[in-house]
Amino acid sequence: MVTKIKLGSEERVRKLFSYPPNENDIFALDKEFKPVSEQRLVDTVQHYLEGSLRRDSFTDDTVTVRRINGDIVAVFEGAAGEAYSTVLRDFLAAGDKAYNKSVELAKKGKWRYNWRFFLPLGLAMTNHVSVQLMHFPPDYVLEKDQDYLEAKTTEHWGALLEANGATRGKTAKYQTIVDIAPIAAPSDDGTRLKPVALQYGDYIYELLTTWLPFREDGLRPIVAFGGKVRDWLDDQNFEVKSTYGSGAITFRCGLLQVPRLREKAALLEANHPSYILIHQKEVKDDPRTTNVDEKLASLVIIMRQDLIAASWQVRMAARLRSDPVEALNASEEKWMNAAKDEEIADLVRRLVLARQPADDKAPLPVEVPRSVVREALRPETDLAKRSTELISDVMTRLRTRAQQPSYRGRRAAGATA
Repeated sequence: MVTKIKLGSEERVRKLFSYPPNENDIFALDKEFKPVSEQRLVDTVQHYLEGSLRRDSFTDDTVTVRRINGDIVAVFEGAAGEAYSTVLRDFLAAGDKAYNKSVELAKKGKWRYNWRFFLPLGLAMTNHVSVQLMHFPPDYVLEKDQDYLEAKTTEHWGALLEANGATRGKTAKYQTIVDIAPIAAPSDDGTRLKPVALQYGDYIYELLTTWLPFREDGLRPIVAFGGKVRDWLDDQNFEVKSTYGSGAITFRCGLLQVPRLREKAALLEANHPSYILIHQKEVKDDPRTTNVDEKLASLVIIMRQDLIAASWQVRMAARLRSDPVEALNASEEKWMNAAKDEEIADLVRRLVLARQPADDKAPLPVEVPRSVVREALRPETDLAKRSTELISDVMTRLRTRAQQPSYRGRRAAGATA
């Protein structure tokens, strides 16, 4: 079966597929940009659509992108064509809204010189099992990799999904991402992006409306990662049903009302996938944090929080109409069981401590002593209490630092007024 899907004019497709990958098309500079390769526009579009087919498990289907009568057209062979005919149209329509908002922000001087408009291209679009609400994609996934899921955050979270029963190598179907800011930017630009990200409400809901429904089975669950996304949720129609976590932050579990959808979507807040790595670096390098056991214990506590969230995601994806609170309770019961202590410690070792730079002059120990793990995961112990306070202190420091003018102004040369 052959299905032709018109994507639009060359001008529209260049914008929505961020072509070429290293050219800023929102805020023009005097500097002339050149493509990083001889990749043509149709090649770029085909690259991303083939990525979606692969992640949607349409392994026997093909797509070819052509110019036909002045338009860019995707020609699908196989069952995927019918599946993509609606979702791809709606995805690009949401992209139009996001692009127009970006132009509007640039005209108001709110677009930085090193930002790139970037939609979540190449992700599973029809056979995914959950949706991840995040802040923004790092610039290297566009300019270097041209793969949205090459970010270190998605790799890290994929490992936690596997620890909760997701099939190894198949975690992409869980990681269909909606960023509240469709902007590829340097990884440390989160604070600069926050006021801009809050402007994309229409786009966010258009994309959620497109990607949440799963045939007649209900709505896919959402995991909302990081503080900036939690701030966005504060202004939405989000009905809180339960919470988890302790000390530094309490994560909410509940139902999000998405306009134009009859049902409410199950949603769970979680740490940003990279937060544990940021925390590790912060406590390692800060001379005020001297107790090694507390540093290691704080990583163990954060890892358990993340595993609870990943467990919820896998459980809800398996049964879309499950009660989100019951799924959270089951996830907490699983990872608060003493039988899981060693597994949590092993994940901290493999995913955090073993990834410290080889030339680090003062790395943390690679192994977490069993006594530290045992006490860290028992909230009543003194070590657990001190480590929870450490997590709270680090979060406060990071927030305070991000709000300081000297931080916000870093690398400001070339920024818009």
